Amino acid sequence: MTHISKYLAAGLVCVLAASVALADPINVSGTTGGWQPTPAPTGSGSGSPFWDSGPTDGGQKNIGNFVTGTGSFVGNPSSPSLALSNVNYWGTAAGLADPHVQFSTSPANSPVTTTLRLELAGFSGSNVLGYYDSTGDHVIFVGGDGAGALATINAIGAFGLYLISPEGTFRSDPGLYGATSDDTFQHFAVFKELDNSKLWIGLEDLKGGGDKDYNDMIISLEAVPEPASVLSFAIGSLAVGCYGVYRRRNRSTKQ
Repeated sequence: MTHISKYLAAGLVCVLAASVALADPINVSGTTGGWQPTPAPTGSGSGSPFWDSGPTDGGQKNIGNFVTGTGSFVGNPSSPSLALSNVNYWGTAAGLADPHVQFSTSPANSPVTTTLRLELAGFSGSNVLGYYDSTGDHVIFVGGDGAGALATINAIGAFGLYLISPEGTFRSDPGLYGATSDDTFQHFAVFKELDNSKLWIGLEDLKGGGDKDYNDMIISLEAVPEPASVLSFAIGSLAVGCYGVYRRRNRSTKQ
């Protein structure tokens, strides 16, 4: 009977552990793009991929350098320092930007946590970042919000991101819900951390793209786990702990 109880406990642990859901994924879609493997950023100014340009800030400081912790971001505590094998970027196979990029969550309408990671723009004190959905525009960060600022996106259905700078209003997907942008340049470079689906997004705040290094503002997006997922995780952790206590007691009884 003891052995049966042991196996039942082990089975319960496995079932509960399997039921623990990770954070809901954030989906990216567009018109010409797809997920592409990220090459080592060079900062040469060639613009291939579109985000790998030589910044006027000096050094290798583009969004690719930031997410991989290379160039001027070596050892930078704000950088996730991702291995190239663990990060993709959204664009075409030829390395061009997708002019229409939008986001959604699975399940739909799940909240998304947004973190401001870095600002290197001269306009950092006045830039406004927001998201737009079927209900209109919603501000996320304003002006002097510094690195580490947190906000939540509560979008209804698909949503896009917009940036308001002194040079105009720029949207990740012009045309979504009839929204317009002040130029046709894609001001958002989107990267995906493959092992947990976190998104890293670099922004250009100048009309026409400026130096095209996408480091004027860098944010991360993470889906918020559903309450049921959190509860499942708690129950699973408790079951694992209880089973550990059972094993230790059973072992001491046999000695």
